[in-house]
Amino acid sequence: MAPKKSNTKRASVAAPAEEPPAKKLQAVLKKQGVTQATYKQVAEALTHPVAQGLFPEDCRQMLLSGLSQSICVAVDERQQPQEMTVAMIGEVVAKVLQGLQEGLDAENEKVAGVEASKAGLEEKLQASEAALKATQASTAERESALQTASEAVMAARATLATREDEQKVGDAGLVAAQADKDTFEVTRAGDFDKLKGGDWETGLAKDHFKALEPVMKKLAMDESLKTATKSALMKKPAERGPFDLTVVDELDKCFHAKIQELGATLDAGRSDKDARAAAVAQAQATLEAADEAQKAASAALCAAKESQKEGVAVVKADKAALSAYKPEYKLATEQRDQKQNELQLFVDDNMTSFDVLKVRISAKKQKQIAAETAAAEAAAAAEAAAAEAAAALEAEAEAAVAEAAAAVAAAAEAEAAAAAAEAEAAAAAAPVAMVLLVISAWFLLSAHARAGLLSVTTALFFGRSRTPRSLKSRPRLVLGAQLINNNNKKLDAERFGLSSDKLQALVADLERKYIDSGLLQGAVFAVVRRGQVVGLWELGSYSTNTVFKLYSITKVFTALAGLQLIEEGRLGIDDPVSSRVPEWPAELTVQTDTDGKERPALKTLTLRHCLTHTGGFSSALPTVHPTSTFRAVERSRLQARLRGAAGAPPKDLRSLVEREGRHAHVFEPGSHFNYCGVGSQLIARAVEEASGLSIAEYFRQRLFQPAGMNNTGFVINEELSKHCVSTDFHPWVIPAVAEGMPASSWVSRMKLRWRALLARLFRRPFLSLKPPGSGVIYPKKLWDSSLQLFHPDAGAVSTGDDFVRWLAMLSNGGKAADADGTTKQVLSEWVLSSIASPQTPLLEAPFAFDAPPGVSGFIFPTRACRAVSSWFRRARGHRWFNCFPGQRFGLGACVVTDPLRAGLPPRAAGSWHWMGFASTYFFVNPKEELAACFLTQLVSHRTYPLHDELVGGVHRCLLRG
Repeated sequence: MAPKKSNTKRASVAAPAEEPPAKKLQAVLKKQGVTQATYKQVAEALTHPVAQGLFPEDCRQMLLSGLSQSICVAVDERQQPQEMTVAMIGEVVAKVLQGLQEGLDAENEKVAGVEASKAGLEEKLQASEAALKATQASTAERESALQTASEAVMAARATLATREDEQKVGDAGLVAAQADKDTFEVTRAGDFDKLKGGDWETGLAKDHFKALEPVMKKLAMDESLKTATKSALMKKPAERGPFDLTVVDELDKCFHAKIQELGATLDAGRSDKDARAAAVAQAQATLEAADEAQKAASAALCAAKESQKEGVAVVKADKAALSAYKPEYKLATEQRDQKQNELQLFVDDNMTSFDVLKVRISAKKQKQIAAETAAAEAAAAAEAAAAEAAAALEAEAEAAVAEAAAAVAAAAEAEAAAAAAEAEAAAAAAPVAMVLLVISAWFLLSAHARAGLLSVTTALFFGRSRTPRSLKSRPRLVLGAQLINNNNKKLDAERFGLSSDKLQALVADLERKYIDSGLLQGAVFAVVRRGQVVGLWELGSYSTNTVFKLYSITKVFTALAGLQLIEEGRLGIDDPVSSRVPEWPAELTVQTDTDGKERPALKTLTLRHCLTHTGGFSSALPTVHPTSTFRAVERSRLQARLRGAAGAPPKDLRSLVEREGRHAHVFEPGSHFNYCGVGSQLIARAVEEASGLSIAEYFRQRLFQPAGMNNTGFVINEELSKHCVSTDFHPWVIPAVAEGMPASSWVSRMKLRWRALLARLFRRPFLSLKPPGSGVIYPKKLWDSSLQLFHPDAGAVSTGDDFVRWLAMLSNGGKAADADGTTKQVLSEWVLSSIASPQTPLLEAPFAFDAPPGVSGFIFPTRACRAVSSWFRRARGHRWFNCFPGQRFGLGACVVTDPLRAGLPPRAAGSWHWMGFASTYFFVNPKEELAACFLTQLVSHRTYPLHDELVGGVHRCLLRG
């Protein structure tokens, strides 16, 4: 936490001796577009007291004299001498910063020393106070000892009376047991034996059974057999069937067992009688001991009072010594705070001003860049728009020709040939005519007609239009909690402590918001509790067989695999990564935006850093973050990749990790949370090295196969290809996709931008950019067995059915049920508790590294993003990428620790969750044994608040109790 600025102003430094006169300087600054305040902050950095001993005075005066003609000149207009001057100024600023930090460190050491002496005095005072409290307690104890000893006699007598009462009660129990035994024996020998042997007098059978009934109620006999006893006993032995004989025989056995039980009770009661007598004797002995204690308490009281007087004197002396220390401590802390404020002021004012002037571009250059960019984009957009419009209209015309040809196929050959020729002629003129028709109709038609024209044009450009709500299928309850394999699909969530009405309302709300409105093509929604499915719904066009690209949910699988090997002792959570991954360098470097230079890392990267996303890796991706929010280090790295300077694409996980190891970190390991996939890649490589299996095979053997997930992995069976769906992109994401494409693909980039513009104009909710079956990372098909690079951070795919099995296992303490009903432990209790154990502070700035000048701070799109200006997008449209209010990160997943701060119900505390790039969500609440998922395929994952609606909505369905 940054220290608060003190109210005292920093001592002003002397004005530069040889700087230009005031009016001349003002003119120079105005010409360069630099404020006097900014210039003054840089000048003060050169004349800072810490800089006095860094270099000779004449060198400082030389820098001051050239200050306005170097740092104040825009970076695109500087000459080499000016660049050298700026570099020297930067070195001075860095040295001053280092000196201020060293001064602060020295003051911190002084405070620590004073605190150490204070700790000794406090420990001494605490010891004396503790001794005084002990003597006071001893005195109070001695004062009450005499009274206690007197009362002990009465207590002993009361105890004796209690023991005697217990003896009487115990004897009464034996009497009752003996009476019950006699009753059972008489009933068995009398009424039961007569009914059993059929020796009852005519008309007395019902009387015998009536006498037998109250005794039978006390027998431990199956209720179904009790019901049959009357019909069995009322029959003569010769008339009884096999079942009747079984009932009579079972009743006889119950009589015998009950009589034996009561006999055992009587035998045990005899030994208890002796124990109660011994207790009475012990109470009498206690009474005699109380008399002796009364005599000893009087002598001990006098000694305790004397010790108390001595303790009071010692405490007074120690308090006086501690009071004398306070002024010294106050002075040390004030000096420390002064140094801290001075450092913070230098960073906020002087250093920030220098950084701004160092990279400032002239207004002329900005206008030139903007003009060139606008011209290029306009030309490319126009060309792409014309090409795409012509292609779309030509395709529509060709379709019309085909329909016409099919309609007249039954006619005469001559008529068919003439019709085909006429259709071809019409097709040649169709594109131009259609464009003119659309333009003219827009201005001539009514508002209602314009809406129809929009619908037709949308179909031409996007291949489909929104489906009317009346034609959409309603949400299908595939599986309820009532019966697994029953056609009765009625929801019965109350069996598992959830409200069926609230669950149905939640499903209806999700359908109305996202399916009926056309925002999503479909989804699969499931709720699981205690290992059983409460409800499983198919929404829109998706089904439980749909193949979903899980993207970043793959990171959870990878974390669980690492935790399994950590539990088995084959990995250590604090092991250095370089000791587990051979291709990872042991010596790391860190590159920041302060000076752009790489320096050796001060900390060692461990597996714990990789599991908690605190490894210091860059998370900048153009498909996730606006490039305007990239740090300079990240922007240069992206540009190198787009130019092809990063080398050939990796062929397997080993070469991927080796490539990542060549990049510098953007901050020290362990200092910040910054979500990134590199950590999962390193965990996967450690798993491969420790287990001897590829990460794909490890997932199959240790996670998916035991959980019954036969259609989950990095590659799917080709038979599932018919269940693949396209990956949809929100229009606000598409420009970012274009920015992430190589410069050589400028035509494709322009086409994407044009499609995004049209989608916004026509209010299209999404565009299907990745066709069904296309790979998660690379364009290979999902069933292509030649794939060798398995991305452990984003490459897994699964079906709705499989993922529900996964949730059932997680909600059941890691146990999965086989087809035969037996259960097996897939994940141990330690693994599940570890992934949900908070390791980081709250995932909010500054720890989450999202506060300016943080790395990759913004993510898009959101539904609120409707402005063009970058300022408005920052203020209203974009969301912080690393910000999860009220949540902390565990060893592989996000954990809700403050539901109120997160906007969730209180019972959501302790839930852990994660999500995928294409809007796949799940959560698990171990305490409530509850889990749920919402699976769809829309990029990006934060377009809509689906996660909050999933976690909050399901928890609100829980019944009280």
